[in-house]
Amino acid sequence: RFPEMVHEYIEAGVLEVLILNQRLAMCVSTWGPAIEAILSKCPSLKFCIRNHLGFTDSTAGNDFLVSKRKFDDFRVFQNILKEDVSPLHPILVVNFERKVSPPDLIIEVPIECFPLDERPDVAGSWCYCRKPGDSELPRILDLLNEELEKYGLMQNPAKMSRCIDFDNLAKRAKVIAEIVEAALCSNLKRLDLNTTEECSNHTVKCHLYDIARALHCNFIPIGMVHTGCQFERAILFKALADQIGLPCTLQRAVDGRLLFNEVPLPVEIDHDPHCDKKTMKFMPWRMLRPTHIVDLMFHVGELYPIQSRQALQYLRLY
Repeated sequence: RFPEMVHEYIEAGVLEVLILNQRLAMCVSTWGPAIEAILSKCPSLKFCIRNHLGFTDSTAGNDFLVSKRKFDDFRVFQNILKEDVSPLHPILVVNFERKVSPPDLIIEVPIECFPLDERPDVAGSWCYCRKPGDSELPRILDLLNEELEKYGLMQNPAKMSRCIDFDNLAKRAKVIAEIVEAALCSNLKRLDLNTTEECSNHTVKCHLYDIARALHCNFIPIGMVHTGCQFERAILFKALADQIGLPCTLQRAVDGRLLFNEVPLPVEIDHDPHCDKKTMKFMPWRMLRPTHIVDLMFHVGELYPIQSRQALQYLRLY
């Protein structure tokens, strides 16, 4: 309810004490809820710790930062966010609010900081920003809204925050997936789900390296990324879905190199009035459970039931 208080809980080390002493939750019933209450207001930190964002974990209204590196100790990620220098590994930034980098957040590096032999190559001022602006992401969101409106899939605002229309969920997820694929398909060919050929992560790595060189920093706005595999596409899908009120998760695979999204679809049972769409049109978000994985790479927009062969193939587990 009070973001400034959540910030103090994190900065003062309250969250660190709660996380590192979770064994005490057996004695204090409010220990676990206190952790979740703090993390719910900081999706970047929650994803770093849990490697998962659920249906009610929204990235809207926040700067959402995801590191390409998986951290075993969340305090390392915290320190990276506090330091003034650029991190060693790319951190993708989701930001719909700032189209340009705020002047007061731009850090200029004096030429005296460079070795003598490199100074002739430094043209003009050398500066970077750890909270960069993103003019492309709002444009992608506008394009998505146009597509949804064209197909008559815009959500009823009165029901967006608490309920979900199951009839349009799969269609809206497919539209988002197609927008994501169009934004991140540069220099990548679409592969078949059954192939053993992998997405060219080397191409993506080189692309992110080029952006980091241009920005002089490894904090990279997701809107500037035009080449992406499962990792980058899952982040953009979650960001866009949160903006239009489509419930989805963001999950990091065990190895940390792959991200994927899950959506909830009702499993209908014949002659069961509790699972009939006529009697269960809308359901509160807190009651949703993930049932399908979204394909953002192969058959874009397809939904695979969890634990199905196609889902395991998409996760490269089959």
